Amino acid sequence: MAQQRAQSCVDYLIKVKGIDPKKIIAKGYGESKPAKIEYNGETVTLNDKFVYGFKDKDVQEEYHQLNRRTEVTILEYDSN
Repeated sequence: MAQQRAQSCVDYLIKVKGIDPKKIIAKGYGESKPAKIEYNGETVTLNDKFVYGFKDKDVQEEYHQLNRRTEVTILEYDSN
């Protein structure tokens, strides 16, 4: 699922924004690279142990949504 989400973002950037397909790749990490957030004054990882530590299903889903993200890394910027 993570790879599909990443590929959808790449497809959008190529088709809609005109990015050269040779300059962009998709890498989906999913649960292998969970997000980190500030929680009660400390940095926590949004792994299953943290997420399922909450009994409330709505809270669990809220933290799962934070993990469903797309990150972009710009390796080189061409101002032209």
